[in-house]
Amino acid sequence: MTRITRILMLEETQIEKLTEWIQDTYGSPAQLCEHLNMAVEMLFYIEEDTFDRKDIQNVVAALRGLGRVLKL
Repeated sequence: MTRITRILMLEETQIEKLTEWIQDTYGSPAQLCEHLNMAVEMLFYIEEDTFDRKDIQNVVAALRGLGRVLKL
């Protein structure tokens, strides 16, 4: 078990799938981070016409994808 696996409490296969998903879906961890940061903002400020529908859908997709990987 690697240090990062112990820190995240993920199995090696989960880390591999997470890395693959991030690269395939977002291109980089930084790009995923942008979507997740937007998700936090949306939770605080979501009101009608505050965010573009597509932005909300992108955030939902990011959270669903992350959830799928972590359930492995």
